[in-house]
Amino acid sequence: MGGLPSSSFAQLSTQKTLDIYRYHGLKPAIGQASKDGIFQDFKLQSDNLAKIWADPDAEQHEGLDNSWVKSFIDRQGTLPHLSIQFSREGYGANISIAPKGLIPERLPKQSLLTFEARSSDPVCIGLRLMERDGEVWGYGNPGLEYQPLCVSPNQEWTPLKVPLSARHPGWFHFPHSGNVDLGNQTLDADILALVTLELGLKGDGHLIPGQAVLDIRNIRVQPDSP
Repeated sequence: MGGLPSSSFAQLSTQKTLDIYRYHGLKPAIGQASKDGIFQDFKLQSDNLAKIWADPDAEQHEGLDNSWVKSFIDRQGTLPHLSIQFSREGYGANISIAPKGLIPERLPKQSLLTFEARSSDPVCIGLRLMERDGEVWGYGNPGLEYQPLCVSPNQEWTPLKVPLSARHPGWFHFPHSGNVDLGNQTLDADILALVTLELGLKGDGHLIPGQAVLDIRNIRVQPDSP
């Protein structure tokens, strides 16, 4: 993978990246039932990212002050994909992905979030999602213990899937966003407004600091039979 084209990143970083926040609070998202199962396929150059974040001063958090994350869409190959370059230090690096056309997905009663990922490094993802009213949930256990979604360092596309319903207990309230104390205490998502990837290298059951490139493509929502 080559270096990030500066013009590509500049274009992404200035495109409607805050529109997703219209789904918060007193304006709950109505959502649309998915006709094709696609949450985000990166076919459009814009309207696919909601927020890019890296620890702005990792030195305060017992890390080095060099965390960063960048991304661009690569259209070479069968399917377009989002290529993410990151350096995780301190509290890490995150990238939030908006739904296709900025329209939240209305979820089937029992559903799965699926996508494909690859890297030349042993990269792992901590997954979060946002519901209709800004509630944010992490996949794993309370205390920011993500269930890491990892890829082997072989550049092969790896399918990953995560359950999205109340019958799957493996979700916790993300403590730094959303209505943590007064909101729903169990995940019962009926609308998926945002998907966030926290990025790092593979550690002993957790994400560790490091620098790498991760490719993501074909994010879908599909029914999960009981």
